[in-house]
Amino acid sequence: MKTFPLVVFRLVSQIGAIATFVLLLTTAGLVQAEPGTNTVTRTDVNMRNACINYLRQIDGAKQQWALENHKDANATPTSADVAPYLKNNQFPVCPAGGKYTIGRISEDPTCSIPGHVLPTP
Repeated sequence: MKTFPLVVFRLVSQIGAIATFVLLLTTAGLVQAEPGTNTVTRTDVNMRNACINYLRQIDGAKQQWALENHKDANATPTSADVAPYLKNNQFPVCPAGGKYTIGRISEDPTCSIPGHVLPTP
């Protein structure tokens, strides 16, 4: 009967190790707490951040175009107008497949994907 406490101790230790392992997996996002729930993946966040960065670049290019071409706040440039002010003279593409709208000089450019929005100052 002296082995009974030892067996219980080993069982508790194993259960504790399994619980710790499951907790680590859940914290790391490798296991969903509830199957079927909406989760945002790291890829989604990276694509959103890249899109927002492209929106900033488009806005900067749009402002440069307006200054150099003496345009007022109501002017609306095309992608061809702002492309020379962007890297490699190319208008960017949303990594998530959204469509960019340049808009007037006084407006922020937008993306058709929800959440892909320039932050307000």
